[in-house]
Amino acid sequence: MKNLLFLFLIGLLPTLAMAQKNVVPVSSIPAFDITLPKGSKQDKRFLSVAAAASLLEAEISDPKVKLSGTEVYILPSRSASGFVADSLLMLLEKSGFQVNPLDNDNFAWVSKQGVTYFTFLSLDEKASNLYLAKANKLPDNRSTPSTKTGSANNTVAFPDHIPPLPPVRNSNPIKNQ
Repeated sequence: MKNLLFLFLIGLLPTLAMAQKNVVPVSSIPAFDITLPKGSKQDKRFLSVAAAASLLEAEISDPKVKLSGTEVYILPSRSASGFVADSLLMLLEKSGFQVNPLDNDNFAWVSKQGVTYFTFLSLDEKASNLYLAKANKLPDNRSTPSTKTGSANNTVAFPDHIPPLPPVRNSNPIKNQ
């Protein structure tokens, strides 16, 4: 039995050693032509890229928008690098991109000269994650910071009869006395 366990562990070692081989150090994002802080990595593992693609696709409400070429970047923590969301915004605008954040500040549409990307940025204490995917087009119903408006004629339909709630039973014997 010990021999089988030993053989299993020996066979598992190469798998564990190669598990991180698709996390590679990077200094820039070629798609955005921006420089990343020292210690940044690109995660090319299948499950990481698939999870990021699923997250990005779940946030898009326009069925005509298709994403491709998802990339996952792991950035150093805010405390280690000083890299914050405003740093990324400044780098993108300096590179000529127009950034349109969604209501949820973690997501944004980034476009330049007809090329559009959908991005997600999560800034955590230990590490920050940047996901990006190329989009075939901007969504028709995207909200931009300058065009957020509310609708003045919202109508709500109420039912004709709302049944009363059942009486409350107090199960605490001390309060019942």
